[in-house]
Amino acid sequence: MNTLTDKARAARYVAKIAGAVSGQRGHDFTYHVALTVLNGFALCKSDTLDVLLDWNARCVPPWTEGELVHKINAAANAQHRDPRGYLLEKQGRASRQPSHSAQGVVPPPPPPKPEFSPPVLKRIAARTGAVGDVVGFIRERSPVVVETQDSASVLRRLYAFGSGEKVLIFSVMESQGQMVWEADKSDVIQNRHLPTGPDGIWFLPQPVDGQFHPNPRQEGKPSRRSEESVKWWRYAVLESDEADPDDWLRCLVQMPLRIACVCESAVRSARG
Repeated sequence: MNTLTDKARAARYVAKIAGAVSGQRGHDFTYHVALTVLNGFALCKSDTLDVLLDWNARCVPPWTEGELVHKINAAANAQHRDPRGYLLEKQGRASRQPSHSAQGVVPPPPPPKPEFSPPVLKRIAARTGAVGDVVGFIRERSPVVVETQDSASVLRRLYAFGSGEKVLIFSVMESQGQMVWEADKSDVIQNRHLPTGPDGIWFLPQPVDGQFHPNPRQEGKPSRRSEESVKWWRYAVLESDEADPDDWLRCLVQMPLRIACVCESAVRSARG
């Protein structure tokens, strides 16, 4: 009688797979291995990480544990072509109840999107009654002189020199970005080449690796702006295309989180 656990079966399977190599589609290959282990052997994320850590020793260079976790999370959120545990069945395992590590094949439907309520926004905004000019209130507490900032200086303050971080810059929102700005490169060179457009420029707030990866939510279409490209989640973006800007700012200043940047997107959206 074969007493191997699902995790042990996965480890034995992965032991036959060569490591990923940088410059040879290593990102895509690692994502594929994570997807195969997680879904093919019906493992939980922590068990998948244990299996990948052993395999990772053969990668050139090895991934950090955080990078592996990122790949596993992307695999967990992907649309799977094959049923969960399909490799266990191919290896001759009889059908039985899923193990404690198995996840459901069909995820629950997402909760309904909250509806915007102007009266609720105004009620919360009114709590700043002692604050007259909320823009002036924020300006007085800013560590930099707001009027002297431009796109380049905002990037430099959010992503410090020495961090090695890369930021995807857009002048055409529907594109894959016109530039990968790098925190450790010369401002003089990069700032001359910041893309421009009739509506200004945008940037992804989360640092990226600058590479194209298959987007599993768009049938594997290559993308460098999807979560597969994100190195880590640095900032949370709060925005509204409907809120009154004054009410929106009055709500923002009440939050316990530090505000890194407040800006407007074109003429519709207020962000913080």
